[in-house]
Amino acid sequence: MKISLSRFSPLALAIGLAVGPEAGFAQTYTLDSFENGLRVVQPNSTDPASKYPWSVYIGGSGTPPTTITTTDKVDGTSSLKGVHGTGSEMQLQFYTYTEALANWDNGWNYARQFVNNPSMNPDGGSPAWPLNRLNRMRFWVKLPAGIGQAHPSHNVEIGTYLRDLGTARNLAESDNQHFYHFLDLRSHGQWEQVIIDTHPDHQRGNAGSTELKENPQIPEPGYNYFDLMTRFYIHVPYAATAGNYLVDGVEFYQETNPENTAQVRSLHAAFLPATSTVEVGWTRNKNENGVNHEVRYSFSPIHTIGWAAATVPANTVVVDEGDFGYNSMAWVSPTLSLAGKTVLYVAVKPQNSTLFRQIAIPLTSGPVVKPLAPASLIVK
Repeated sequence: MKISLSRFSPLALAIGLAVGPEAGFAQTYTLDSFENGLRVVQPNSTDPASKYPWSVYIGGSGTPPTTITTTDKVDGTSSLKGVHGTGSEMQLQFYTYTEALANWDNGWNYARQFVNNPSMNPDGGSPAWPLNRLNRMRFWVKLPAGIGQAHPSHNVEIGTYLRDLGTARNLAESDNQHFYHFLDLRSHGQWEQVIIDTHPDHQRGNAGSTELKENPQIPEPGYNYFDLMTRFYIHVPYAATAGNYLVDGVEFYQETNPENTAQVRSLHAAFLPATSTVEVGWTRNKNENGVNHEVRYSFSPIHTIGWAAATVPANTVVVDEGDFGYNSMAWVSPTLSLAGKTVLYVAVKPQNSTLFRQIAIPLTSGPVVKPLAPASLIVK
């Protein structure tokens, strides 16, 4: 059972202090925690791929191939299980097309309309999504056995579709606004945290080596990348193995620290407790072949203490080995002294920059609890 805490309650403050408060963490907006079962977007459909927003679109097996499971989760009681059968390709989609749903118009909706909205209120959830503010999407994924890394390429793609305000609702995208965020994951038996930002790695039809800009969508004043996103998917396009693909804790939030998404993006990390190993991966700017990155760590937020105060590990330099659009990078450390610690903060900085990206990695069961920003705060 998940506990809902007032942001000013003693227990909430205690949890926040336990993981270390940080100015860049604020209110999170839950797309799906899977604690309330699978929502329905097309009640008259008999096809799970269109009846529910979450479904295995490619490579599913069983009836249905997407279910809620209580046997393995990040927090709470439940997670999403997508069952893959045969074939080297698996795609788990978040499908936002409503049809014959009470009080909803037929057509493709924006993902933000489903946030904080387990009961599918057509007017949106609470708290309401703030436009032009949320710049991170985070989720947790656990892969079945048999998937190896493709370094310096990628083996998982997060595909997004964006639609401007003037495009008809029967379309999920406007003017080829279909983007990809690249991940290089592997089967290690643990949950992996993934943070998607507003700087995708690829756009449909581009050459693989083409570098995109931050927020590459068609400009819509007052709206950012995630504001205009309709559907999206998690895709294993090359080497999917049969088994259960688990997802949990899908949420959006605002990162207010000045992070380096121009050079470090699609950040993900996992902790392997059996060997006390930390694995962190990301993709880099495609135009910066040969630019190495550096890693530092701390048990306090590095955005708070500063890069210079963070600890330099033995393998601090991550050498760039990619080219021609092969831009994944990885850092692995089995040598850190983690006994008695609850959260590890890892920062990644290109050697030609002063800015970095940070990811907070929980070292105990359950996700990092981000302290909420005070609401309606008045300073006199």
